[in-house]
Amino acid sequence: MVHLLLQVVKIDSGDYGNFGTGTNVDVRQPFLLYTARSCCKVLGASVRWDEASGLYCEVGPRLVIPLTYPGRPASVCEWD
Repeated sequence: MVHLLLQVVKIDSGDYGNFGTGTNVDVRQPFLLYTARSCCKVLGASVRWDEASGLYCEVGPRLVIPLTYPGRPASVCEWD
């Protein structure tokens, strides 16, 4: 299905109830969709080794890094 842009839409709170959480976006208000794009991104999170479970556990917020980010990736090690 193809949708033409400049459309006013409402967010369905059932599917997107957490959309905008922690921001000043008011999902109760209508949204104007005016442009579309696609991008590739990498998702990541800080982790630490949990001795008890023998697994890595996330210890911070998740990050979204666009592949067009101009920086270079680097391996990060935590030394005790």
